[in-house]
Amino acid sequence: AVYLQALEIIGFKSFAPKTRLVFEPGITAIVGPNGCGKSNISDAIRWVLGEQRPTALRSSAMTDVIFNGTDAHKPLGMAEVSITFADCEEHLGTEYNEVTISRRVFRDGDSHYYLNKTPCRLRDIQRLFMGTGIGTTSYSIMAQGQIDAILSSRPEDRRAIFEEASGITRFRADRKEAMRKLEQTDANLLRLSDVIRELHRQIGSLQRQAGKARRYKELQAELRKLDCFTTIRRIAEINNRIKGLEDQTAAAAKAAAELRDQVETGEQGVADARAKLMESERRIGAALELAMEAQGRCNQAADAMRVNEQRIAEYREWIARDEREIGETKAVRADQERSIEACRLQLADLERDLVKADEALALARTGFDAAREANAAVRESLQKLRAESAESERLHVELQNRLSAAESSAREGVLRNERLAADKQRLGQTVADLAARLDEIEGEAETLDALVDSHGDAVASGERRLDALRTALRETEQDQAAQQSRIAVQNARIQMLEAPADAGGEPGGNALVLDPANPLGLAEGSVLGPLANRLSAPKTHRAALEAVLRAWMDAVAVRSHDDAAAIVARLAGRQGARLFAADAAAAPLDLALPRLLDSVVCPEGFRPAAENLLANVFVVDSLEAIPAPRPVGCTFVTLGGAVAFPDGMVELWMPEAGASNPLARHMLAEDAKEELARAEEGLAEAEARCESLRADLTAAQKAVQDGRAMLDQSRRAAAQKEGERNTLSRDLAHSRQRLEAVVREVAALAAATESATALGRDLTNRIAEMAESRQRLADAAAAKSDELRETENRFLDAQTRLTEARLAHASISHRTETARSQHAAATARVAELDRMIQSREAGIKSYQEGEARLAAENAAHEESLARLEADVEARKADVARLRDARGASQLEADQAERTLHALRRSLDETQERHGQSEVALAEARMRLQNIQDRLMADWHVSIAQLAAEPPPEWGEAGEPTIEEAEARIGEIRAKMEEMGPVNLVAIEEYQEIEERHAFLTAQEADLTGAKAKLIELIKDIDKQSTALFRETFEKANINFQGMFQRLFNGGTAQLALMDGDDVLESGIDIVARPPGKKPQSIALLSGGERTMTAVALLFAIYMIKPSPFALLDELDAALDDSNIGRFVAVLKDFLAQSQFIIITHNQHTIAGADILYGVTQEEKGISKIVSMRLKRIGVAEPQAEALPEVAAPPPIRRRKKKTDDEHESV
Repeated sequence: AVYLQALEIIGFKSFAPKTRLVFEPGITAIVGPNGCGKSNISDAIRWVLGEQRPTALRSSAMTDVIFNGTDAHKPLGMAEVSITFADCEEHLGTEYNEVTISRRVFRDGDSHYYLNKTPCRLRDIQRLFMGTGIGTTSYSIMAQGQIDAILSSRPEDRRAIFEEASGITRFRADRKEAMRKLEQTDANLLRLSDVIRELHRQIGSLQRQAGKARRYKELQAELRKLDCFTTIRRIAEINNRIKGLEDQTAAAAKAAAELRDQVETGEQGVADARAKLMESERRIGAALELAMEAQGRCNQAADAMRVNEQRIAEYREWIARDEREIGETKAVRADQERSIEACRLQLADLERDLVKADEALALARTGFDAAREANAAVRESLQKLRAESAESERLHVELQNRLSAAESSAREGVLRNERLAADKQRLGQTVADLAARLDEIEGEAETLDALVDSHGDAVASGERRLDALRTALRETEQDQAAQQSRIAVQNARIQMLEAPADAGGEPGGNALVLDPANPLGLAEGSVLGPLANRLSAPKTHRAALEAVLRAWMDAVAVRSHDDAAAIVARLAGRQGARLFAADAAAAPLDLALPRLLDSVVCPEGFRPAAENLLANVFVVDSLEAIPAPRPVGCTFVTLGGAVAFPDGMVELWMPEAGASNPLARHMLAEDAKEELARAEEGLAEAEARCESLRADLTAAQKAVQDGRAMLDQSRRAAAQKEGERNTLSRDLAHSRQRLEAVVREVAALAAATESATALGRDLTNRIAEMAESRQRLADAAAAKSDELRETENRFLDAQTRLTEARLAHASISHRTETARSQHAAATARVAELDRMIQSREAGIKSYQEGEARLAAENAAHEESLARLEADVEARKADVARLRDARGASQLEADQAERTLHALRRSLDETQERHGQSEVALAEARMRLQNIQDRLMADWHVSIAQLAAEPPPEWGEAGEPTIEEAEARIGEIRAKMEEMGPVNLVAIEEYQEIEERHAFLTAQEADLTGAKAKLIELIKDIDKQSTALFRETFEKANINFQGMFQRLFNGGTAQLALMDGDDVLESGIDIVARPPGKKPQSIALLSGGERTMTAVALLFAIYMIKPSPFALLDELDAALDDSNIGRFVAVLKDFLAQSQFIIITHNQHTIAGADILYGVTQEEKGISKIVSMRLKRIGVAEPQAEALPEVAAPPPIRRRKKKTDDEHESV
């Protein structure tokens, strides 16, 4: 069997270094002093198995399990625990013999699980151990407080260990998963229905859009066909026009080329004529130029003479002007020399005055400096006194402000003390009121809780009655369905029996006689119907009746013998028939035997015919019972179908299977009708019961709903009252805290007021001392101010004298500089006048020389002037002759230009025609290109592709004309415009949505099927869980009673379900009465009794399904020596099924262990493990009290001294 093999701990709580504990089957005890870390081993096992509650690990957060360090060791960043189980194949359903579970957590809260060193989820580990008794909440790990909690917890909370023992934990998990999937399925169905509903809405719109798009595409296809048809025709016309225009353009280009050659020839002739004309012009120009040059030379000589005479007159004027200016300049020069002498004398006087002014200025500056230094010294002293006075004033003001603040603070303290006293009184009253209100609210809350419990019981009772009514209604509906099925069966049977049978052996004339159309023309009422349909008998006499009437079974009853004769007459020569006249009568015989007629039922009008047939038919027990001698004319029949006819013939009738004869079918149909009537009566009763039950169910549902509403209302009221209680509790706590704060504030305020008063007295004294110091400083400052005014007056006088000296010095300096400037300017002016006199004298000399030169030039010009005039006349004659020659050349050039102009006009006309042809050709090609672009834009086809397309099919109407096609195109375009915007992708969208709708509908059907399967699965899980839990509970109850009596040496104990109808949700009550006691509740048991009761319950469950291992953390702490003996004895009874790890302080429990682990702390804060095997050192086992069902304990072995060799490290 599977067992716990090893536990490895790293950095978990006090186990900082790697620690490995190896366990073996049997009992392992873990001991050690308090606080050494024993329970950390229990926490490690609980934690590695997936514990998620920090409080269950005695921590506030999951990261608290990581070793936090000591004074000598640093904290670790990670904690890891690994637990190994052996022999796991069968018990855990795995292929591995050993299974190792590891859990690792880091400081940042990151956590990982590993299964055989492979990362996994917590769910995988929980799933692995479901139903094995191993887990954080199962009975494999029990501490003292936890096992006591089994007794103290609510009845509903005790189910966990029973569910684990019954093995339905996995079913509960499967059911929870199935419920989760069911909720998801419902949510998916809801979303799917919304999507399908939305798709329905979209499909309607898209269907209309798709229809519109299809009509649009049909019109578009027809439009394309017609447009392409007309376009091909236009393209052909345009191509023909382009060909004609190309020919016309080529002819015009050829004519223009010929004219262009002629124009070039004419242009060459005009150019030659113009060249000749230009040559004449050039010659005329050259002659004119020579004539002009000659005339120019003549004119130049005359002009030069005239200019020279003008220049001579100017020279003479300039000479007179310069002589006049020289006289004036010499007079000015004499005045300037006199001014220079006067300036020199004035400058000497001013320089002497300037020396005296410098001496006076230096003396005034010395006096000013001395006065300024004296004034600055006095001012500095005054500033120091004023600064000291200002500081004294500032200190005085500061002290005054502090005194005012202290007095204000004292006044505020008094006011605040008064307010706090009022607050204290008010808060005290508020606390008292809130406490009273809280007591009142708690009483109301208890009343509401009782009301909630009462309403809850009423709702539970109503739900139980509702379940009973539903069960009765379901059974009644099943009965109703069964009655409906019976009615359907009987109706089908009646229809089958009353259907026309195979008429193979029946005379053909019977059909004519019975035909409702009356083809024989029979009298009305003459035909009574088939004989077999008029007679019936009980089941006991049916065989006898069939045997007697076997020959008449297919006969037709008629009203009288005359009617029979008439029918025979009409059927003569056509078809045969078997008839029976109802008016025939036979004389009945009187025998002491029962008549068959007495058991036959027939219509009242058919009674005479029945008497005629059966009046002398008697029923006998057997043919041997026929009286002898046999009466004449009597027929005897047995109930078994044996018949003795009057003629001596005896026949045994055996009814055929399937009721093939009319009489049997008729009687079976009558039976079916009776059964149908009974079934309809049962159906009516079932329907009445269903209606009654439905009414009761509706009333019960209404009552449950009302009860639930009242329960919800009371719960809301209780919750509201609980909220009020919490609010009042918070308000009361807050008011108490506020009251305490006010008390503290009053005390602090009193101390602050006292301190402010003392400060005010000190400040008053300091202000009085400051007043004398301020007065002394004020007097000194006043004296120093008077001294400053005197020094400032002296300083101002010195400053005035200095200013006057500076002004006198500046005036003399300015006059000296002015005199110097005037002397320099006069000297410069004399020099300038000298230069001017020299310049004018030089000018007069040059003017005189120029006048002589110009006179000589005029004499030379007079000599050459006659010769130049003769040359000018000769040049004018040459020009006249050349102009005559130019006139003839001009005529020739004009004629050549007129001819050229005519040719150019013809060329322009030809080129214009050529341009018009090219424009028309370009227009035609542009139209063709426009058609190409339109085709590409409208139909995405080129002209070549359009030409390659096969001709359209026009049907019976034939190919239309261009006018008809264009008219139809106009109609189509108008229709397309009237359609408005068209969603051409609506067709594809409609198909897509249609496909999606079909897909989603299939998905909805799949989800509905999956939901039904899930519901069925939940029902199966509930059914199996109920059976397993009930079986386990009954076994646990029996085991608990026996184990309780064994541990208590008597007494009674019992487990009870709080709600036997709902096994899967019912709470579990524990009844325990130790010997000699009758406690009303298990809460009244002592600590030891409670522990022993819980141990009895634990071991009772172990007897059903023992856990592979059990960790008991100080479970025996409340047990005395006697109970310890029983406890250990019971433990040893389970060693074959389980492995026990016990954390204990009890010596007797330690003595019963096979392996002992000691936990110690050699270093403070770090746990360490030491181990030994107790059986090797001869430790005596505890002795249990002698009980009837327990064998005698083994003999006590003497404890021997331990040696170092006998300690074994595990």
